[in-house]
Amino acid sequence: MRSIDLSGEEHFGPLSARLYSMLCRPGWNTVYRFAVDDILSSRSSGTLLDVGTGPGTLPAILYYNAYSLQIYAVDPSLSMLKIARKRLSGTEVRVAWGYSMYIPFKARYDLIVSSLSFHHWAHQRESLTYLSRFLKRDGEIRIYEFRKSRASGILGFVRRAHSMDGRELRSAAKGSRVKFNGLAEDGEVIRASYSLS
Repeated sequence: MRSIDLSGEEHFGPLSARLYSMLCRPGWNTVYRFAVDDILSSRSSGTLLDVGTGPGTLPAILYYNAYSLQIYAVDPSLSMLKIARKRLSGTEVRVAWGYSMYIPFKARYDLIVSSLSFHHWAHQRESLTYLSRFLKRDGEIRIYEFRKSRASGILGFVRRAHSMDGRELRSAAKGSRVKFNGLAEDGEVIRASYSLS
């Protein structure tokens, strides 16, 4: 049995999971919109794994816009999984408990994605190496985050605490089994791409 270390993962209980899914989603639509457009522009079929799916927003949008995509999703919070399973009921999206260092599915993926979660992973380099084992030969890992900004006020503080810059995303690949392919930016959203070395 694999040792479980959740010290570097985001923790959500029943109340915080519900608040996150209700309050934060409207402000984060730009990230999901960018991620969906980015994913569907290159991968409208095949297999996709969403790591740190939270309330299942990204898999839900993808499911109803890419009928040929087989979607899997994991999250370390049982409270978030409950919300995600409810949101994704009636779909063919496979949802399970898991996190950046434990994937319960035995599939290989064309694309592994994570949106608004990577900044919390304490072991980013190790997680990228672990996740790379689940990639198909020409597969790719894409990380979507808010781009660091100097915004002020409460929203600015939250965004700075939950965002990354290109330097951080590039350095996460150093010493891992993946190579950094580059960045894409759109306003306040940044995406990093990694593939097998």
